[in-house]
Amino acid sequence: MLKYFWTTTYTLGAGIWLPKDINLNLGYNHTLNTATTDTSTNNTNKSYYLSLTKKFSTIQLGMRFAYYDSGDDSANNNNGWNAAATISFSLFPDVHSGSVKMSSDSIGQRGIVRTRTFLDKNNNAQREPNEPFLADVGVRSSAYKTPYATRTDGAAPLEHLTGTGRWTDVILDTNKMPDPTYSPGNNGRAILPRPGAITTIDLPVIVTADIEGTVNLKIGQKLQPMANLAIQVVRQEANGKETIVARAITEFDGLFTISSIPIGTYRVRVLPDQLTKLGLKHSVLPTITLTSKTGLLDQVNIELIRQ
Repeated sequence: MLKYFWTTTYTLGAGIWLPKDINLNLGYNHTLNTATTDTSTNNTNKSYYLSLTKKFSTIQLGMRFAYYDSGDDSANNNNGWNAAATISFSLFPDVHSGSVKMSSDSIGQRGIVRTRTFLDKNNNAQREPNEPFLADVGVRSSAYKTPYATRTDGAAPLEHLTGTGRWTDVILDTNKMPDPTYSPGNNGRAILPRPGAITTIDLPVIVTADIEGTVNLKIGQKLQPMANLAIQVVRQEANGKETIVARAITEFDGLFTISSIPIGTYRVRVLPDQLTKLGLKHSVLPTITLTSKTGLLDQVNIELIRQ
């Protein structure tokens, strides 16, 4: 009489992404079936497999090769090699375009994220009706090795929808902007796609400008360049508080350069605590206004005197 029966299984596998979106997987499966009666019997099944999957924008094509060994040729006609071809895709409604789309990502389990970029004219990180979407803005995602660019409607193309099923970082690429004065308006977003749905995120692009100037200590009629001083670009808020939007350190000759400052009106100063320690104060404290046409504002010179 059969008393009990159990199965022991272990699996080993490894996968790697090859160039051109090809995924290679190797695996081994070992199953031990044990039946205990008055006389114990064991049956061992082994299988080896290799699979290759090529990902396209709308479908995934694959080939799987496997070798099966039951340990008993007379009892199993499936021993030996077998091969199979696979094709997979997802169909889903695209609210953005009002049509049905096909994707190689399995959004039923994972979900996908569509990235759009817009010109943030008032620097509030929220898209207003008068703020246009931007094309040719580089986007980086933790789900893709290389950056991709948005289309004329500001959205990433379908083949670069992010579908990972886990938290994904999406940021703008500062090295790929349609205008040299454009910069990312924030540090990007971390987002978790919702299964079976497209989640659209809008990332702001702001207009920026660069400034260049010097810091000198006035001693009588002479100016002495001041090195290693901390420079701050400060915006005065409506509530009276100050916001530091950019920083720099002066070079050996007192020169400083600060890039990618959002357009607006600012004061440029030396770090107050540093001035106090050195016993210095501002004689000339520049106030600057940066516009979309500024580009580079030079001669932003700070003059210091002793207390």
